[in-house]
Amino acid sequence: MPHSHSVLSSLVLLAILVCAAPPAQAQANSDAPAVYRLECLVHKSNNGKRVDTRNYTLRVADGSAGTVRVGTRVPYLTGAQQYQYADVGLNLDIKLRALGAGLTLDVSLEISDLAKPPEAEANSPAPTVRQIKTRVETVIPAGKPTVVASLDDVVEKDRYDLEITGTKLE
Repeated sequence: MPHSHSVLSSLVLLAILVCAAPPAQAQANSDAPAVYRLECLVHKSNNGKRVDTRNYTLRVADGSAGTVRVGTRVPYLTGAQQYQYADVGLNLDIKLRALGAGLTLDVSLEISDLAKPPEAEANSPAPTVRQIKTRVETVIPAGKPTVVASLDDVVEKDRYDLEITGTKLE
């Protein structure tokens, strides 16, 4: 009986130690960088009236970068049966670093499209690609929507606003 009592005591002690110890995965993840949800809205306005909003969401770890590529590869004839391609659409690159209650962002945005016929050269076999491009390094408050760039199209009466909200994920 004394032997079974010491075995039982040992098992109870072992169970307490196992239950009290943090899981191995939780210990490993404590060193992992914080992860943020970056919601990026690209608002397009024409003559002061909002006509379109595109939403791109990224999960980015502190100290890392996220990339969005949305678009089309447009083929064009360069010679006898030879084609090249023009990439048009949206390119968005964001590097994130947490800074106290804010987020330091290094943002690059490029929006391109094909020019409408009156803007394009009629005799050119290659399409005319229009482009709006910016790069900005800024600090935004976490959890608050912030416009980090506003761009006017020099040909059209369009304006593009890039709004970013960064929220820490638990």
